[in-house]
Amino acid sequence: MSERNWCVCEHCSVAIKDWLPDENPLEKHARENPQCPFVARINTLFFTNFEGYKAAVNSMATKLSSSAKYGLDALQELNLNSEPKEIPMEYVCKVCYNKEIEIAFLPCSHAVVCTQCAFQLQSCAVCKAKVQSVLRIKLPR
Repeated sequence: MSERNWCVCEHCSVAIKDWLPDENPLEKHARENPQCPFVARINTLFFTNFEGYKAAVNSMATKLSSSAKYGLDALQELNLNSEPKEIPMEYVCKVCYNKEIEIAFLPCSHAVVCTQCAFQLQSCAVCKAKVQSVLRIKLPR
């Protein structure tokens, strides 16, 4: 019996199903409906740097699947038990106050939110300009 997988986009109702382990459902979604608002918003985040993203995912998947302890070695490598580092207040997401700022809104260029909060906003949290696209950023420390 094969293991089936599927998902439906809540923005455009496109259904993506039966993707293979080496396929990315986000890529399939973009091919099915390139006009989807969700695809447009994640385009900059995932597809601009897709090769690096894909390599990182494949590396972790290889480590998890090759571990004799069902992935425990790979999980320990991620330091999941380490204490979270405190984020300086100027780098904290101004919506959730839990995560680091990772996203700049375009065209206004305001950078005040984490990735998770960026997906929930239609307009900039600072100037209320409509978000046309997003850019993943790394703030200097």
